[in-house]
Amino acid sequence: MPPRMDRAAQRAALLKLGSAVADEMRAGHNGETAGAVGDALAAMPQATLEIVGLIGREARRRRPDAHLVAALAFMCGQALETLRYGVERQDPDASAMLDAVRGRLVREARSDQADPAVLMLLTKQFAVAKLDIGEELRGAMGDMLDEQSDEAAEDGTGDLDMERHLVELAHELGDDAFAIHGELAETASSFPVDHRLAMASFMLASESDPVRDAALGWLFDPEPGVAPALCQSLSEEAAVGRLGGTTLRRLVAVRNWLPAAARPGVDAAVRAARRKGAEPTPLSPPVVEDLRISGFDGSGAASVFALVRTGKRHAVASVLFKLGHGVRDAWVHRNMTRTDARAQLDRVAGEIDLVPVSPATLRLLLAHMLSLNVEGVPPPFGALDAVEALGLGTVNPEAARPEDVVASALGEADGEAEDADVLADAASWPARYGFMGSWFEDDAAVDEALLGRKGLSKVRRVDLVLDRVVAPRRRRWGEMLAWMALITADADAREEATRFALAAAALLGERPAAEVPLLRAIADGTVEARRLRRG
Repeated sequence: MPPRMDRAAQRAALLKLGSAVADEMRAGHNGETAGAVGDALAAMPQATLEIVGLIGREARRRRPDAHLVAALAFMCGQALETLRYGVERQDPDASAMLDAVRGRLVREARSDQADPAVLMLLTKQFAVAKLDIGEELRGAMGDMLDEQSDEAAEDGTGDLDMERHLVELAHELGDDAFAIHGELAETASSFPVDHRLAMASFMLASESDPVRDAALGWLFDPEPGVAPALCQSLSEEAAVGRLGGTTLRRLVAVRNWLPAAARPGVDAAVRAARRKGAEPTPLSPPVVEDLRISGFDGSGAASVFALVRTGKRHAVASVLFKLGHGVRDAWVHRNMTRTDARAQLDRVAGEIDLVPVSPATLRLLLAHMLSLNVEGVPPPFGALDAVEALGLGTVNPEAARPEDVVASALGEADGEAEDADVLADAASWPARYGFMGSWFEDDAAVDEALLGRKGLSKVRRVDLVLDRVVAPRRRRWGEMLAWMALITADADAREEATRFALAAAALLGERPAAEVPLLRAIADGTVEARRLRRG
């Protein structure tokens, strides 16, 4: 564990780090310093609060350094992401720090000296880190926005300024509907639902086709009431012939991705558009030149990366899956040369292990992940962008049982090979396969299992963790290994795929946990990770 420092030294270190990142930004690139921010922040327990203070102090200067403010905002996003990891591990210190940051921003928003631009910059970092800002802060931001709207209404410039801003933003982003929505959503997530709906309705009424297409992204707002309300606005636009073929195609594609309450509204909008003669605009079929996926890491995350050609230009597409959640992130970088696109994919492959995956397996995995989104938080709008870029067509949510995935991976293989040799060999896999290097538990349940047991031998600690933490979660580990078996089968590594599938079957079955060596290896890794974390 990195040594901790006092607050004055921490503040000075953060400012020095921010200045170095700002220098890299001035040079037009993110260099080694920006890449090392996450590690540096690990030694600073109060980092997020201190960064918020530094941003406010710099912004209030007579001549603030815009690059330094941007650098500190980047660092704030990194610090918040670290807090999110802690919250997901049920770390009480991370939760307390997050509450403290929210509380400070609420006080800032309620003060007479509140700077709306700085507050929006800070709350945007919550969206970047995929953290909710909380209802109290969202309400405070909404009140501040109402005050600004009232002032603009008195001047008679509000709607004109908003339309001009949206059109300019669309132009800057290459009229990419997904990029437009992504940019706006990061800021709008700070505001209450009625403000987000007002934004969506305003976008639907825009004279810019890309802005209207981008409005569809609000269907994926995590607040359940947004999608049904937006569907009403979509139906109204469709009834007067203002729902374009691109939006219609996308509505049909994502209908089943949405909560059940939103689907009748989608159907109504589609019917209204067709009554006005609208037809879905067909997509030009892409050529997928390279399609690869990472292994599932210990958090249950895996990423797909693809090199795609459409016409004379290339793109790199990515989708992030997470077991228990679904599709967590997705993006497409378009209008690239083949050289640049290949270089980007090669950089990724140099950082994480990637293996080929077939479109059929990707569709199966995507359908399963979307089924998790339907039951929980909607997927990001970018998921549709990636599906279109990859030419996957209509992909409907459909849960896949891990046992069925194992059966598909085994194919015609002889299941009799499930003997002590395969299961014993599996104990060494976390050390042999890169993606299994993080196969351990890392949350509050581990600390609870070992609370007050300092005198225990490591063997006994592993026994406790196996019994109380790892074994109750064995299906999760079995599901990850089942998918890896199917993915490995795609790569024509039949023997390895069979071994993965057989070990997955053992994890998913009724065999006592003590007789499944891979589960014990996971428990052993958990104890070791806890030792390293605690120092």
